[in-house]
Amino acid sequence: MLDAVASRWPKLNGLGQFGTRTRCCGSPSNMQVLSKVIFTYDKLPYRELEAKNRSEYYSKKYKICFYTSEIQQKFFELLDHPCPKCDCPPYRTFQGLRNHVRKEHDHFYCDLCVENLKIFTFERRSYTQAELGSDQR
Repeated sequence: MLDAVASRWPKLNGLGQFGTRTRCCGSPSNMQVLSKVIFTYDKLPYRELEAKNRSEYYSKKYKICFYTSEIQQKFFELLDHPCPKCDCPPYRTFQGLRNHVRKEHDHFYCDLCVENLKIFTFERRSYTQAELGSDQR
């Protein structure tokens, strides 16, 4: 998740309780579950950020503290389901987007990819019927 944040907003920092940047290098041995993450533009130690931050921008569901409403909004944009083919408003669910892409653009999402790749919707690729057959081989 945090690599997607970093690719869209490179100046945004996510820091966990252990003082480490939450961007992962991809090695399972380096990954850890953090009980709280702070998203900020500041490059300060975690303890200093936590002591300084008393904002109301906190998501209990994701256990993420946001330094500003702008940062919080950017995070929740990652959870949207935007159409990759047109500028219609984002869908509330992936299934809604999937139906739209199929009906309006004659494109499809690979069931295997959707089921097995834990990525954001904007990172997913839609396929034509011919391309979909080659992706599933």
